[in-house]
Amino acid sequence: VKEMEAARESDLPWDIAAAHAVAAKRMVILQREYEIATLCQTSGSFASSTTVLAGAGWNEFTNGVSNVDPLPLIEEQINTLRSNIGTKPNVAFCGISTARALRYNTQVHDRLFGVGNPGQTTIDMIANWLGLDEIVVGDGVYLDPATKTMVDIWGDCFGLIYRVGAPSQDPTPTFGFTAIRSFGN
Repeated sequence: VKEMEAARESDLPWDIAAAHAVAAKRMVILQREYEIATLCQTSGSFASSTTVLAGAGWNEFTNGVSNVDPLPLIEEQINTLRSNIGTKPNVAFCGISTARALRYNTQVHDRLFGVGNPGQTTIDMIANWLGLDEIVVGDGVYLDPATKTMVDIWGDCFGLIYRVGAPSQDPTPTFGFTAIRSFGN
């Protein structure tokens, strides 16, 4: 209330209460992303999990050429997960460093555009090539109080899940939906 009164009496061009509300909303969203990232990056969260780590040479180069082609590795994990759960995963998730490693990998570029051809690789192009609906890139950061530096919430990972298109009354197994009891109509 005091802030609202001060804002009304001030010649400042912004609303302090609104700025605090925006900051609070960002903190809630960041906390949710942190919880989701922790869940997704913990292998014990999945009964039949497969996670391909991007740190396995995806972003390493020798003489300007990527050392590893990650697309066959991802395809292998797609097939493994399909064998484990009975359906092909349709969504992938990764951190910003993994997305960057995929986008700038010269072998991925050559698969999408042909050797020596120009073009800029996008995450959507990679998802399409892999037959995925989308690749969700987590890019949240937080201030580590111990080191006083900004730290990525998402690690160097690439995960695959199956997600139904929309919640329904059918008991379709999927990752990421939470059942909530509804009272009333």
